[in-house]
Amino acid sequence: MWRSARRAIAALATRALEPAALRRLAELAPRERQLVGACDESDAAVVATNVALHRLEPPEGLGDWSRWGWEQIARIEWDDPTSTMTLIGQAPLLQHRIAFRLSAPGPLVSVARERIAWTTQLATRVRLPSGGSVAVVVRRHPVTDRMDWFLYPDTTIAGRGTVGRVELDDALASLRAHTGL
Repeated sequence: MWRSARRAIAALATRALEPAALRRLAELAPRERQLVGACDESDAAVVATNVALHRLEPPEGLGDWSRWGWEQIARIEWDDPTSTMTLIGQAPLLQHRIAFRLSAPGPLVSVARERIAWTTQLATRVRLPSGGSVAVVVRRHPVTDRMDWFLYPDTTIAGRGTVGRVELDDALASLRAHTGL
């Protein structure tokens, strides 16, 4: 199985892999399509698609595929000295960091950054009249086009009760009207 996964990843680079074989390989959804593939230092396959990043867990490729939707990832970091690509989760969807050591950033890092940027519809900070602010991030789900709104209030907003909630609701209504989201 793992050798076939390794050959499939190598075929990704030459675009010789048939779509049906790739769907079996990475358990892709019917409308999901492969964009780029690579292997990490543990020789695990990493495949970026139009909707998610997939990784075949070792050992020997007999593990399960892990899947992280682009809307679940806040950003990708690349560390040159260690050749490490790190996924930073969009809380509360993915609340941790996941690191892969690659031989080089290659197209995987740039494709991942592009897909994350594509799902990010809005990232701003809204100031409330009585003080404090809320970071607002709006992410588009790549398959359904559903918009997910994430609110991250600063510590000064806690404990304001109804007044704070009314201010926040008004600010979000204004933001929605202004942006059309």
